[in-house]
Amino acid sequence: MEPVLLLIEDDDEIAEAVALILGEERLRVIRAPDGRSGVAAARLVNVALVLLDLTLPDVGGEQVVARLREAGCTAPIVVLSGAADGLDRARAVGADGFLAKPFDVDRLLEQVQQLLARHEPAQL
Repeated sequence: MEPVLLLIEDDDEIAEAVALILGEERLRVIRAPDGRSGVAAARLVNVALVLLDLTLPDVGGEQVVARLREAGCTAPIVVLSGAADGLDRARAVGADGFLAKPFDVDRLLEQVQQLLARHEPAQL
């Protein structure tokens, strides 16, 4: 069974592209357009990795990380951000990785594969 990745991204174009790229690598991607639905999805599915946009329409990425951890989600989190302070914010929330938008496809795949290799998903 392929790992399940949770992509919390409000930009449909980016979400669709990322899901397609990861799908070609035999990774299953569940998309959530905002923080609330992302946290809800993480409670229902055995998530192996979370890709998280920091600027969401409902809840900030920092709050999403806190809510995921409070819910018991131990999956690695990779922050996707176009913000100038994205790397600093990713470090501040304890993310496991960071990709600046627009990001290189090879770098995305490299980070995802590295983090999946190090993490065994836990059922919530």
